[in-house]
Amino acid sequence: MKSFGIISELDNAGGVKLPDMLLGLYDLGAGDAMEMHLEGNKIIMRKYPPACVFCGSTKDLREYRDKSFCCCCADELKNY
Repeated sequence: MKSFGIISELDNAGGVKLPDMLLGLYDLGAGDAMEMHLEGNKIIMRKYPPACVFCGSTKDLREYRDKSFCCCCADELKNY
């Protein structure tokens, strides 16, 4: 684990501001979904990869009205 020596306080809603350096380093921005899980006494966060709303695939995605879908499902829907 890499330590950056940066401390952030939780706001009243329980949110924490990530430093701009981390946002740029990991290509994060407003509206990005974050996945969190516990590992012992640590909270692990990572950018949540988008997935197809129909089958869950993360490959060959397209977007429509803020929803992701894969090419395979798009082809199936054409014939529906």
